[in-house]
Amino acid sequence: MKVLMKLLCLCLLTGCTTNTIFVNQQNNQKKQWDYAIADSQYFNDAVFIGSSRMLGLRQDQRFQSAMFYTMQELSFDFLLTKKCIDSYGYSVTILDALKQQNFKKVYLDLGSDEVNWMSPSLFIDKYSQVIDEIQRIHPDAQIYIQSIVPLKTKQKEPPIERIECYNVLLKQLCQKNQIVYLDLVSALTGSHKYLDENMIYDEYHYRTQMNQKWIDYITQHVITK
Repeated sequence: MKVLMKLLCLCLLTGCTTNTIFVNQQNNQKKQWDYAIADSQYFNDAVFIGSSRMLGLRQDQRFQSAMFYTMQELSFDFLLTKKCIDSYGYSVTILDALKQQNFKKVYLDLGSDEVNWMSPSLFIDKYSQVIDEIQRIHPDAQIYIQSIVPLKTKQKEPPIERIECYNVLLKQLCQKNQIVYLDLVSALTGSHKYLDENMIYDEYHYRTQMNQKWIDYITQHVITK
């Protein structure tokens, strides 16, 4: 009951609606994942889609063979519709680029911009559309969704409570679709719940120390089938 009340408070603070937040607990049981530690080959058939922050993962040798389709604050609509990837001299959408390789793992880092203005229902609808398209292209791929990490910068950022609300929605979306939810907020921020200015540069990208924490968390939370 306390957990439900806390979520309800978050809804009231952020404008989320209860029918968006709360799911039927009897029909949506949480899947327990058996995590393993990634070996040197694990990310060879992986693709990372979303924020350009993801490029910081390449400081670890295990990520060198992975594919990265990233840009700063990559939006849902841009991912779904815009021809932004160069492929053999032609511009194609990210979804079309996905069709050209047999990816077995897909890591998503999306929504950090949309959380500022998009309604909860539209946010989840758009994220669900991305998931549906990826699963249509690669039905056997393991998808990982990473939580939105609050930043404390000079720029105007959404309230932490709002981001927490949207992360709850993401976690429920993962449970519903048998997708791995990666709690980057806990991994990178600890008890602070946000990254301070000294942990990032250009008010957006993570410094090496944060990248290493990110790497450690991802490589220790992989699923082997």
